[in-house]
Amino acid sequence: MYYYEYPMFLGYKNETAPTASVQLELGKGKLNYGFGIDYQFNREMVTPHQWTSDMEYQGFLPIYGILSYRFETVEKVSPEIIGQLGYNIVDMKFKNDNPYEYLSTKDGLFYGFGVGLNRGKFSFQCLYRVNSYESIYQELENNIFVEKSRTDTRTSQINVSLGYRLDLKSSYR
Repeated sequence: MYYYEYPMFLGYKNETAPTASVQLELGKGKLNYGFGIDYQFNREMVTPHQWTSDMEYQGFLPIYGILSYRFETVEKVSPEIIGQLGYNIVDMKFKNDNPYEYLSTKDGLFYGFGVGLNRGKFSFQCLYRVNSYESIYQELENNIFVEKSRTDTRTSQINVSLGYRLDLKSSYR
């Protein structure tokens, strides 16, 4: 997770967590297009050295469009270039144990790009993916929480996945 507020840039390392994905793609020649949805399981916050954080965990549910280009080869393995773009639903839990402060988030943009290899119905992909969202900080003033800052935040990841493509063509005509 990267946090930027002029003139400071901070980063936190998140624990590795699995992702479950479902993607529906249609092909037209070398071009594939479609959409997907992932459930990126919650990750606990790990802070470096003696730092502390009010965040307990974070997870994401991106819903995105897919565009990929598959290269023709004479071998059984075909490479492809992949792009993903969509909406990121954030699931983040803060301690919020200070009664005069409140932390929350707002969903944002999701994008990813990378490469893949296909052999028959099996696929192997390596993508750089980013979950963007806003962090919102509020303070209690006159018994009302007032927004004090809103920060654009992103969580970057390298996603390595193995997949199996199902052929869902109907046998009915």
